[in-house]
This record gives sequence, structure tokens and C-alpha cells, in this order.
Amino acid sequence: MWTVAWGRILTCDNLKKKSFVLAGWCCMCRNADETVEHLLLHCCVARHLWNFVFKFVGIDWVLPSNVPALLIGWWNWFGKRSSSVWNLIPSCLMWTIWRERNNRTFENLESPVAKVISCFLLLCLIGLGLGALLPLRL
Repeated sequence: MWTVAWGRILTCDNLKKKSFVLAGWCCMCRNADETVEHLLLHCCVARHLWNFVFKFVGIDWVLPSNVPALLIGWWNWFGKRSSSVWNLIPSCLMWTIWRERNNRTFENLESPVAKVISCFLLLCLIGLGLGALLPLRL
């Protein structure tokens, strides 16, 4: 999460800073430049996934403008009463988005949003040590 919070993951904008020549657009929505904040928070695909999470856990939330603000707000929502499931959600969702981005970028494989959501839920269960209870793997 450190590299995400500090904006150090290798999105197109960060690769351009290192003199790589790239198209620069977000492979998830194909509408905007790929930045850390856009890819993980504000892209229409990412927003769809975050909205699923908010509805699933039954909260109303406005996504902040950047990842550090999201993490601080998320982890302070319940304070010391927060559960391990609650604390895993942002990491699992951002990792799921990052994996889907890499599949689209490097493997030319685009999963439907429903499958991306399934992968996210599976990752949360694995993170809780419950993955072995599942009959299938995605």
C-alpha cells in the first residue's frame, strides 16, 4: 500500500516521467490519462467497483480525490473497532483493479466487471484465511 499511497505504482503517467513512450490513456475506461488516482478511484470501472463495495457493506461514501485520503478515512471510519475484513477491503480492491489493469495492458485480456467483483471477493476471503473453504478458484 505504501507505493500506492505515495503514487509510485507504474501507471502511464509515472512511466512517462521515466522517459517511457506510451499512449497514456487508461486501459480500463479508455477516456482519460492513467494516473494512480484515476485508475484506482475515479475511472468509471473503478467507481463501479467502489460503488459495489459501498452498497455491499451498506454505507454512503464520497470517494476523496486521492488514495492517501481514502486510506486515512477508511481506516479511521470505525477506529479501533474496525474489523480485519473492513481493513482489507481497500487493499484487496486496489490490488484487484491493478491486476485487471495489467491483464488488459500486457495480456490483452478484459474481464467483465462481474468477474472482477468475484475476484475481489475471493481475494478478501483468501486474505482472511478462508480461501481454502471455497470450492472454486477464479
